Amino acid sequence: MRDETTAALRRDLDALRLLVLRPVSADGGTALSLVRNRLLGYRDEENLPEAPPAVQDVFRGIGEAARAVLGLRIALGGARDESDDSPATARSREELDAEDVAIDAGEEPAEEETGLRRPTTRAAVQVSVGSSLAILGGELLSSHRWYWPVLTCWIVFLNTSSTGEILVKGYRRLLGTVFGVVAGFTDRVLRHLQRLDEGVTGLARPLHVPVTAARG
Repeated sequence: MRDETTAALRRDLDALRLLVLRPVSADGGTALSLVRNRLLGYRDEENLPEAPPAVQDVFRGIGEAARAVLGLRIALGGARDESDDSPATARSREELDAEDVAIDAGEEPAEEETGLRRPTTRAAVQVSVGSSLAILGGELLSSHRWYWPVLTCWIVFLNTSSTGEILVKGYRRLLGTVFGVVAGFTDRVLRHLQRLDEGVTGLARPLHVPVTAARG
């Protein structure tokens, strides 16, 4: 089960990277819609795989990131074909429309915000840019573990509504990483010293036997 969950996580991370990097002009086709439907389905509890809560949170983060990418593509004029939408995708579209309506209702027509001035569009751009940079940085560091920076980016952006919250979560993640590196390094040094001590003790025992025999 663990191997299947890991394989599904890698597959969905690659699929999300495809959604982020795919040009808006090429945003069409049944295959792309099916990928989007699967990722957005993770926003519903019944679609989450059987896994530990922490792993399920990662899949939820993938679903929320896919929703942000969908909102960005809609704002840029893409993702208009709704013929292959699943219920989860249709619900995400309705939520994005409702957010736009709520934002428009609280503003005067003369001061209507468009483009990056809209909070939903700005958040979608932030997530997309952050994910792209995390993908590039992760690929440069390790082609096999590139997804760790991406997961950190999504966790930081998940359930945040302001720049302050993003900075606080990012700061906490940074502190946790630093403390984890220090703790891991300390544990490695202590284990190494313990092995050296055991090796010295093992070498001293054969030298001690003749001395004891001579004394007897």
